[in-house]
Amino acid sequence: HLQAAANYINSGHFREALNVLGGINDRDARWYYLAALASSGIGNNVQAMEYARTACELDPQNGSYRSLLQRLSSGGSWYRDMQTPYGTTVVSGNNLCLRLCLLNLVCNICCGGGGFCYGGF
Repeated sequence: HLQAAANYINSGHFREALNVLGGINDRDARWYYLAALASSGIGNNVQAMEYARTACELDPQNGSYRSLLQRLSSGGSWYRDMQTPYGTTVVSGNNLCLRLCLLNLVCNICCGGGGFCYGGF
């Protein structure tokens, strides 16, 4: 049954994985690890962290379990930190305020400092 749950997780069917896991009474470290992955996949990060902690307690030498707990504990910053080269700063282009400030800067450069182009409205 654990392999079926792992297959569901690998294919992105997290709720189905949780259904399979819910039917298993013998819960070892791997069960808690898979339950953490599936819970995280449906956005239940509080439950995922609890499961990941239990997996680490049951098998403290397992690097995959520790890595998952670290990723969940950092709230997603782990991925950002792994993608950021040393000594540089990453600025997200999704920030509306940042985009408006950059637009205003470009308008100031291109339109002679009037704020917004074409009349400063």
